[in-house]
Amino acid sequence: MLLVIAVYLVSPHVTLFMNDFAKDILSSYLSANDINILEKTFVNTVYIIDMPGKYPSMIFSVCLLIASLLLIFLISKTKLPPPIVIWVIYLALINLVSSVVFILMPAMFPYIIENFSELYIKTEVVIWLFIPLLMGIAFSSLPSNIFTKTAVVVLTIIYSMVLGIIRYVAFLYILAKFSYIFMAFLFFAFGPLMDFIYIVGLYSLYVSNYASKIGKDLRIWKWLS
Repeated sequence: MLLVIAVYLVSPHVTLFMNDFAKDILSSYLSANDINILEKTFVNTVYIIDMPGKYPSMIFSVCLLIASLLLIFLISKTKLPPPIVIWVIYLALINLVSSVVFILMPAMFPYIIENFSELYIKTEVVIWLFIPLLMGIAFSSLPSNIFTKTAVVVLTIIYSMVLGIIRYVAFLYILAKFSYIFMAFLFFAFGPLMDFIYIVGLYSLYVSNYASKIGKDLRIWKWLS
């Protein structure tokens, strides 16, 4: 619970740093006057960014549509493992739908970078708050050292924040330099929702290492019975 409170208190400072860092990086490509940091209220104060984006041309949208269709067709003919095929088709379908939207009704696309930034930041904050809760519950049944378990949770939170910052800047650059057509692709394919992969991965790595250390000591494993 203390970690949840700590994350709650530090999250405004982290989101402000994220946007200050993004502004410094993106100022090399855009005028700093066009990049504004805005304050929003969520579970706590959060900061987001507002900056100009780019709509795709009709030619670009059509090319992406064709490329997505070709990718779906070609990947379905390969002998790659089904999980990889399904994942690639999922990514291609996201771009396919985005292409159709910008071909048929580009003026009706309702989102700008400010909306994307707000959704991204708020999702990240929720994940940061849930990491100590989820991992704390998962670790509660393990008879390992509490300080070690706490360290793993803290490292996971730090990793999530660092990855979130790097990914955030990259996403904003793509939306500003290329176009809004990749907005859904970035968020649903590589956005904060994918963070649960490394959360589960780090937890599994810890449990695997712990199991290797205690080996077949029945005194340790008796908590399972």
